[in-house]
Amino acid sequence: MKKLLLTPTLAVLTLALFAFSDVSTAMANSDDEKSPITKKEVAAAQQAWGNGIVTIGNAFTANKDYRQVAADHVRKFYAYGNSSILFKPTLAAEDQFRGDFDEALSYFVGTEGTEDGGFAIAPYTNVRWENEGTVIDPDGDMAVAMGNYFFTGTDGNETKVEYSFAYMKDDNGDLKIVLHHSSLPFAAASDPGPITMDDVAAAQQAWGNGIVKIGNAFTANEDYRQVAADHVREFYAYGSSTILFKPTLAAEDQFRGDFDEALSYFVGTEGTEDGGFAIAPYTNVRWENEGTVIDPDGEMATAMGNYFFTGTDGNETKVEYSFVYMRGDDGDLDIVLHHSSLPFAPAN
Repeated sequence: MKKLLLTPTLAVLTLALFAFSDVSTAMANSDDEKSPITKKEVAAAQQAWGNGIVTIGNAFTANKDYRQVAADHVRKFYAYGNSSILFKPTLAAEDQFRGDFDEALSYFVGTEGTEDGGFAIAPYTNVRWENEGTVIDPDGDMAVAMGNYFFTGTDGNETKVEYSFAYMKDDNGDLKIVLHHSSLPFAAASDPGPITMDDVAAAQQAWGNGIVKIGNAFTANEDYRQVAADHVREFYAYGSSTILFKPTLAAEDQFRGDFDEALSYFVGTEGTEDGGFAIAPYTNVRWENEGTVIDPDGEMATAMGNYFFTGTDGNETKVEYSFVYMRGDDGDLDIVLHHSSLPFAPAN
């Protein structure tokens, strides 16, 4: 066999050929890294994201550096620093959109003094995905996916969340999130049905408990006016209906047709007849219905009887009442008429 002798020129050409081959291979590898996005890659990216959420929660539970774990998660899966990011988390109202890294991190691990309690430190034990579908642009440069994902808590229960994600590849060929829209499923208001006697009794008991709560807040030097305002908003239909309210201890301003007048009666206003009925305080409110009448469609209920307010000395004060209730938008009973009066005392 003859030996192959390379002339200097042939040697140069041969080296050049090998060099070209290396470059071609490198370019081919580069092309492979930026190959069109596939549905399989999207599914893998989703599963990896879910595993990352579980890892953050595990780090938190184990008292490890969960903030660092979460920061690594955000860097790995989101294109912050390389692209504009459209991120609308599930549990975000005040700061709806998280356009930068720190805002995203805050959502996952929490920040004191903000609405962020730390979504990922719940913790969760699993994240399960159900894609409604995945759409990839003709060149394979961007993929969008929509569906539901289910977060399993430590109690084994799943929380269903709706999502839309959009992905693009980075310079390394890894999928990065450029859009993440997550929301709780729409919950249609359930029909609470016609008003029942039990509904009325429950509304009365809750109203009485609210009166006691106002007095307790006053005694404890807490913000009793706020407690009373919450009470009026909870039990009366101010703002959504005409309210007919004739309080027990009202002579000059007999009827309290608006919110502020009602609040004044319960907590008092300097320079008026209102001393603050609810800040007496009372320790209990007991009801004795004479009867309750509900219209045939169950849309309005009227109750009449006596209620008894127990003071701190243990003595009860008997008061006569008539209440009329209708359901509010939230399904709870709201007062639209409240007539309260002291029992008749015959002259001697």
